[in-house]
Formats: sequence, structure tokens, C-alpha cells
Amino acid sequence: MTKNKGNVVELIRVSTDAQAAEGRAGIPAQKTACKQIAQRNGLTTKWTVQIEGVSGSAVMSSPGMRKLEQIVRSGECDGIVMKEHSRLIRPENFADYALLELLKEHSVKLYTADDVLDLSTNTGQFFATVQFGMAGYERRVIRERTTAAKEELRRAGKCASADHTLPFGIGYDRENEKYYWVDHEIGRVVRLFELFTRGETRFSTLARKTGIPYTSVRYILTNPIYTGWRVYDQQRDPSTKRVDTEGKYTDARKVKRDEPIRVRVFEKGVISDDLFARARELLSLKKEMNWRRNNDQPDRFLYRGLLRCAECGSALLSISHSNGHSHHDYYVCRSAHGSRGRWDSERRVFQWRIKHNSCPCRRMRRERVDAMLDGLINARLSDPNFLYKLMRDYEQTLTSGNNRTQIERLTKEIAAAEERKRRLKVLYLKGDLDEREYETAKSSVATQIAATQKLLKDLSPEVLQISKKGLAELLSPFCEWDMLRQEDRRALLVAIVPVFKVGGYGNGRTGRAARTEILVKGFYLKLPGVPPQREARINAGDAVMVGDNDRPCSAESITSTPSR
Repeated sequence: MTKNKGNVVELIRVSTDAQAAEGRAGIPAQKTACKQIAQRNGLTTKWTVQIEGVSGSAVMSSPGMRKLEQIVRSGECDGIVMKEHSRLIRPENFADYALLELLKEHSVKLYTADDVLDLSTNTGQFFATVQFGMAGYERRVIRERTTAAKEELRRAGKCASADHTLPFGIGYDRENEKYYWVDHEIGRVVRLFELFTRGETRFSTLARKTGIPYTSVRYILTNPIYTGWRVYDQQRDPSTKRVDTEGKYTDARKVKRDEPIRVRVFEKGVISDDLFARARELLSLKKEMNWRRNNDQPDRFLYRGLLRCAECGSALLSISHSNGHSHHDYYVCRSAHGSRGRWDSERRVFQWRIKHNSCPCRRMRRERVDAMLDGLINARLSDPNFLYKLMRDYEQTLTSGNNRTQIERLTKEIAAAEERKRRLKVLYLKGDLDEREYETAKSSVATQIAATQKLLKDLSPEVLQISKKGLAELLSPFCEWDMLRQEDRRALLVAIVPVFKVGGYGNGRTGRAARTEILVKGFYLKLPGVPPQREARINAGDAVMVGDNDRPCSAESITSTPSR
């Protein structure tokens, strides 16, 4: 095909939508410059490609760039006119230089106000590589400078992002550079924390009762800004950015920061530290124990998410089975039951197809397990002698479980390991250690530091405690367990978070002769102030239920001892 000499593409590009807005001179200035360049070189502008709101590093994936490539491949284009080289691309990686190879193959020249680059010549190739390399370098320098400036603002307790990124119920006064509470929203946040810590753990119900969007509930419950602290423990990873079909960047994946930023932005938060810690604990347990439901109907499983297998310690799942004539509910160990498999479109349920078969625990009827646990709670948590012993052991656990001593010890261990790491480097530089010995020793020390830092991260410097009176008030509702409604019992259990260990064992027979023996081997109370390494344990002995007997056997003895 014969090329029509002098026909060129006018390329206009602005990096953001704000630059393309009416009243901004970015696009008109580029059009005027391109018109002058075309007139100076005797060119005819046959095509115009205008790209708005697309960064130079993402321009290769934009629809406008694909249109430009089609024009170049047609063989009718003699050149590209643009105000400056960065309007074409700002290379993010070497793959972006493929565009220059396409322009070279079709003898397309690049016209700017300063020069004309002919990519078919050695000089043109050299200067094109330098010009576009500088354009990419400028963008990376700008990004580093703006990132560093934002980091300084964050460390100073100021807002470095737009208002729409602020947490729910939080505003920022940019004139006085201070955060403030949004009155008509922050009350709903307080209500959310109160409802969640009192036992209402379904996000859809919380959203309906508070008016907070469903998708924001988890983020609000885990954001420490409502206690007065702004914490930046994550950052965007630029290497994970993706470009959508319009050539615009999507959000990059968030990764953990090496050095989190924690600044005080409110003198006093609207949520206490105790309440926030309680919400975080419930969220963790909700995820670990699979507290999920698909509808708003009353929950038949009173102890859903509060049971662990007495054999392997895995969470017990709640499942239902119907054969058309009868309907039964069961608790079953996750390890024995398997993982959720593919979706059955006919029955409209998930089929449990991935079997683990690693636990001998059998599935247990909900009615029998609930009856046993109700009897256990009613008999023991209303016994004054047992409660007195529980409070005494709880007091001893708090005295011996203070985290401050452990934190000081672990901090000293990390400092000593860092000092050993420094001495190893000195010995290596002196020649006392060869490279292999140095790398082996350094790797060992680094592993020790990482393990110690993980232990330190799990410890809180302040141990939350409650008084004897507070503990008595906490357990007093159990004295009226038989008179509580199902929803009240569930809310009370979620507030206290006891974890029961239950096991079901078959008698080795099949059919009507098969019987399942159910044993309750104890339960653990998640009492406030007890570190994760030392939980107040209540050993219930063995409460046994065999066959169709609906009356639980009474436990012979109960003790309350801190488990190590």
C-alpha cells in the first residue's frame, strides 16, 4: 500500500480527569501546539486521538492507544504530532518500548515542538530511547516525592488523602488540619459496637439496625481510629496494579507495612479500648469458628460456632439433612466432614465432597447436644461454690499472666539478637568468617528475630481486667438460664464466648443398631484479661449421652484451673 506523505495523527493526552475538565487549559494548549507543529512541517492532520484520564504508564492499554496502533498498521500514517514525548508514553517497563518498534516498522516519525525523531535511523533510535527513558524516570521521581510527602503528613497526624477515603463518621478540617467527629454518623458507630459486643454478630442485621452500609461493618469494627488512634499498618504495592479495559489503573493490592505508623488524632475516642478489644476478639472468633447464616430466621443451632471437636480440636460445623419425610440438624467435626465442594444446581446447595477422614468423631444430633450443654450450664454456672472457685482462680491467672514482663523480656531478646547480627558482620568484614559461615549464622539469627517478633506482636502491653464484682455480674444471667428465650441465650453465649469440647463416637454398628455416644469433655471461658496463652479452663469431666436418651447425665466433678 502506498503511503500518503504528510498525513499525521494529532495525539492529545491528559493524565487525570481533572485536567480534562472544563476551565482547564491542558487540552486546548496541546491542540494549539500540535497545530503549530503541523504547520511548521507542512503536515496534514488526518486523525485525532484524544486520551483523557489515563496515566502515561497505563496508556498502552487504553482504547485510544489501540486506535492509534490500528492507524499505524494501516500504512497510511506518516507521523505522530504531539506537544512533548511524554504525551505518547512514560515507560513503566521494557515491554512498553514495543510501541517504538511498531512505529519503526511502519516508518512513522515523531513530531514535537523541539525535534523530529525518525526511528528508522540510528540517531533517531538513540534519541527516542533517551527521551522516553527520561519521561519514565520523571514519573517515578514524581511518584517517590509525593509518596514521601504523604508519609510525613501521616506521621504528623494529618490527612494525606481525599475526604472520600476517611472512615465512616470521621471528617477532616483542612484549614486547621484536625480530624473531627461527624455528629449524625458517629452515634451509629457507637451503636454498632454496642450491638456487636452484646451478641448481635450478623452483619446484615447490624447494618439494618444502625443504617451503616453492610460492606462497611467489618472495617468499622477493626478501625482503631474510633479509640482515638490513626493506624497505618498497610500500604499499596505498586507492582500489583492492574489496568482495566479503559486503560485506567485499578487499586493495587494492600500489603503489610514493615514499620506501621500509629499517631494520636483524638484526645479521647468514642469507643473505649476494652470495647474495641472485645470487638476484635469476637471478629476473630467469628472467622475461626464459622459464624455464618444465610437468612434472618431464628437460629435453631444455639451453640453454633461455640463447639470444638474433643478429638482434634477443629471447629464443629452445623449442618441440616432432609430426606423428604423428616428433617434433622447435626453438629459434625470439620476434619471428619470435609471441605465445601462444588455447587449442586439441582438441589441448590453446596455438596461436601472433599473428605478428610482424619477424625473419628461422628455427627451428633443438635437436640441432644443442646440439651446436654443446657443442663451443664444450668447445673454449674449457678453453683455458688463453683463460681467462688472460678473467681479465685481467675484472680490468680491475672496476677501471673501480666504481659508487661513478657514484653520486656522479648524486647531484650530482640535487641541481643540484633547485636549478634552486628558482630557477625564485623567478623565477616575482618575475615574471621568466610561467606558461607556468615550467611548460615546470619540466617539463623534472622529466623530467631522473626519468631520473637511474632510472639511480641501477639502480646498486648495492657492486660484488660475486671473486678470480682464485674465477673459476678458477667456470670449472673446464667442463674436464670432455664427462663431465657433462645435468642437471649444465644446473645449471652456470644457475650461470654465459652468454647465447648464435644465428641461423638459410634458403637461400630450400622442401621438401626447404630448408636452415637456424645461426650462433653469440658469448656473454656474467654474471660477478659486472660492472655491467649493462659485461658481460664473449666473441666466438666465426661457428660455422656448415649442413643436416644434425651436426658444428659450429670457430670461427676468440675474444676476451674488455668490451662498452661
